[in-house]
Amino acid sequence: MVWLLPAALAGLVLLAGPFALHLLTRHRARQLPFPSLRFVRPSATAAVRLRRPTDVWLLILRLAAVACAVAACAQPLLVTGWRLTAWNARIVRAIVIDASPSMRQPDAAGRVPADLAVDIARAEEGSAVRSVQIATADLQGGLTRAARTFDTMPPARREIVVISEFQLGAIDSHAVAAIPPDIGLRFVRAGTSPPKREWTGPEIDGWRGDRWQAAAAIDATSTSTRWTPISRSAAVRGLTIVAPAGEVSERQSALRAAMAFGVRAVPLQPAVTIVFRGAATPASFATAGPLRSQPIARLILSVRSSELLKDAARTQPDTTTDLQLSSPWEEVARDPRGRPLVAAAEADGQLLIRTSAAVQSMLGAAIIRSVLVSATNAPVPDQEVIQIPDAQLHELRHDPGPVTRQAWPRVSRTDARWFWGAALLLLFIEGWVRGRAAARPREDVDVRAA
Repeated sequence: MVWLLPAALAGLVLLAGPFALHLLTRHRARQLPFPSLRFVRPSATAAVRLRRPTDVWLLILRLAAVACAVAACAQPLLVTGWRLTAWNARIVRAIVIDASPSMRQPDAAGRVPADLAVDIARAEEGSAVRSVQIATADLQGGLTRAARTFDTMPPARREIVVISEFQLGAIDSHAVAAIPPDIGLRFVRAGTSPPKREWTGPEIDGWRGDRWQAAAAIDATSTSTRWTPISRSAAVRGLTIVAPAGEVSERQSALRAAMAFGVRAVPLQPAVTIVFRGAATPASFATAGPLRSQPIARLILSVRSSELLKDAARTQPDTTTDLQLSSPWEEVARDPRGRPLVAAAEADGQLLIRTSAAVQSMLGAAIIRSVLVSATNAPVPDQEVIQIPDAQLHELRHDPGPVTRQAWPRVSRTDARWFWGAALLLLFIEGWVRGRAAARPREDVDVRAA
């Protein structure tokens, strides 16, 4: 026997109520007229004396009724062998449906995989006692979410079903290994990838400020790209570069070098201000605070992990001045001698970066490019035409494990109803016994002279 709300057992203190009721009940004696008290032997009576509880059987019935009601409130559950068998005879499912853009494109047979996934999910739901659907473009993240949903499902064998066309790289063994071993995992393919895909890429700002757009095509053996010039782009929106006075041309050269290999033509979110060595400190730096907002924290983590920035910092000549760090500034990059080169903070929703490098240095261009790439690195719709082989998916799948006694906290229905029924039955018997006792004459006699 286990209890889902064991704190309710504190209500057993209510058993003191029937005890007190029976101990404090006044005894009313039956009156018997008698002609004279001369022949009645006198006896001493105490003002207060211990008495046995009246109507012991009634007391037992009332105590039992209160105890059953308290036990019912504590939500008891009797975990027996037959109950475990019933739990193992059913299954609950979390159905992860691939919602990536490729699922809405016709496959090799002209079918839409997203429509096929709906029919497959409906069939999977029909054979489960409870199920939940998770539509996501990130299958690996969907597996983690699916494993959490079982915490609110009743005890049963647990299984995750992934429905996708399973493009190469959509799922790997690391994501599968994070799933508890008692949770089953099964893969159902919806459609097949077409032999060739074509799409139009985002607008790209590149060398000399030109804006380009790419039209690409990919198949299992080759990839082709056609670049089309669009216009002369303006300055990057959301980026402010602060250089020493008189180094305007050096600042433009650093920006062109950073954009030489192209960056997405979108405004920086959040906005970024970069201050190089020798430049005047902007007024916004006076309100600088620690990195707290999530978008800025993600951006600075991406900048810090940039291989371009790391390589430039390692090859930075030993001609920079020391960058004095104090709160709230955090180090982003350092030179080979361990001295900080780049630091970051935030103010009014924008990222503030200051560096001891010169704007015309290679490190200066690397800082600008790492910021541009990190701030505009939006996910690109999947266009992979190669699918994960069925043999590899078969190796990743596993059957759901049996339900153990430790699954009892997830039950949605307990045995409390039987205790409530017992409490009502005891109250009915108590009423019947009380009625019989009231009709029975008492043996106590109060003798009075007539």
